[in-house]
Amino acid sequence: MSSPISELGEDDSTVAVRLCPKCSHAAPASELIRSGYRCPACGFELAYLDITVSGSVRGILGWVRREGEVIQDRYRIASVLGRGGFGTTYLVQDMQLSGKRRALKEIPLPLFDEAEAALLSRLDHPSIPDIIDRVVRDGMVYLVLEFGGARTLGSERKRLGGRIPLPTLIPLMHQLCKVLSFLHAQNPPIIHRDLKPDNILLDDQNHVMLIDFGIAKLDDPGEATRTLGRAVSFGFSAPEQITGAGTNQRSDIYSLGATIYFLLTGTRPPAIDAQLAGKKLEPLSKLVPEIPAALDRAILRALELNPERRQQSIGEFAQVFEELERTVPRRVASSGAVQQNFLKRNLLALAAILLVMAALGGSAIFLWLKDSTSEPEPKSQTAEPDKPAISEVPRDQTPSVIPPTAEERIPPITTPPAVVAPNIERPPEIPAPQPDSTPDAVAPKPKTEQPKELISTPTRVPDREMPPSVREPPKTGSPGASIMKPKTKSASIKPPARQPRPPAEKPKAPDPEPDWSGAMKYEGARQTTP
Repeated sequence: MSSPISELGEDDSTVAVRLCPKCSHAAPASELIRSGYRCPACGFELAYLDITVSGSVRGILGWVRREGEVIQDRYRIASVLGRGGFGTTYLVQDMQLSGKRRALKEIPLPLFDEAEAALLSRLDHPSIPDIIDRVVRDGMVYLVLEFGGARTLGSERKRLGGRIPLPTLIPLMHQLCKVLSFLHAQNPPIIHRDLKPDNILLDDQNHVMLIDFGIAKLDDPGEATRTLGRAVSFGFSAPEQITGAGTNQRSDIYSLGATIYFLLTGTRPPAIDAQLAGKKLEPLSKLVPEIPAALDRAILRALELNPERRQQSIGEFAQVFEELERTVPRRVASSGAVQQNFLKRNLLALAAILLVMAALGGSAIFLWLKDSTSEPEPKSQTAEPDKPAISEVPRDQTPSVIPPTAEERIPPITTPPAVVAPNIERPPEIPAPQPDSTPDAVAPKPKTEQPKELISTPTRVPDREMPPSVREPPKTGSPGASIMKPKTKSASIKPPARQPRPPAEKPKAPDPEPDWSGAMKYEGARQTTP
């Protein structure tokens, strides 16, 4: 038979170093012999031994295969799920079905019992895998089992740090109670007798599957115990199974209690001989304080050495899990495969969310930059409030009243200003000074003192030289009241055109100095004349 290939590439007969399929530790042949063909690092049993009745090793029937090996040119080994009884269970990939996962059990041909295959072929339960293929090759029998997971309760305990939390374990143990009740309800009852964490598979939906029925037996008093049925798993097998006193349903109850004790605490119950010597079993509450008292009592009762003191049926033991499922919050165990499937399902949604967030962020930045470049200049604090818009007036209809200039605000010194209404003819009795006249050409008119009662207002700046908002209406009874009264504008009368301002008087050039040169010549000539 083929065996795991060592790093030296040698065959079975000449191999000097073997690699452990569990921890990949390289162990020389001499070291394996001293350790009883177990891995010196992790204790995994590497060889199928042919043992005599006295317990001595007669020979080696085969070696456990390593990851990557292909069986029957179809099943590629992915990992070792468990090693127990007389065989090994692998997780394999079916290369003819696109790598579909299966569970493959390997049993040496001299140790194979047809009772297991016959038993599994007639059982139909969701937690018992179906046999879908059977292969005999190189002195080994291979049973291919239907399985869609990649874990056992033993590997799950290691992944979670050595202990499985109670909320996670409660629904799994309730499922295990159901499948054991199904086996015990057969006629005659079927006793598994090899219940332990490595023989309980866990698929991606957290459904348990019970495997390794190699040492299972029918609870029939007339049937003799098979040779293979005498095998035990220390730490999990019942005392009566170890001593050979006979097994029944209560033997599976002990194995179930030992399995739960180990998964919750990470510690196996004491060996049977140690308990018989007086070593007591520590209660669960001392190792895990949060364990409910009802579960603690049920586990201690299931681990009684005397079968009569245990629960008499799996149904009685399952009642505590039914009660805990209603009171303890459930926590589902998540595997790496479940997490990977979750990431695959949500990868597209996550990418879409990131794209939408990027688009929204880019749009917000674009609008912010656009608003900042087109923002109007802020108004000063002293600026006047906004005024209503005024329609533009044509140039030929510009109002005659314009704001005065700085020169017009100062009245003439020589002539007092006259009060004249805009756009109204001046009265004949108040002649306006001519723009071309000068102080030298026109004499100022002498002032005549008027009676005090005729003077109504003091001299002020003409209305045309003041803004419309500061003009004062003429008082009633004043001489200019009739003159200052504004006329009502008509839509048909255009306002008079603005009169041009008189040109500013150019300053006179200074008189040239007289030329006395001719006079001096004349004076000189007159003096020389006799």
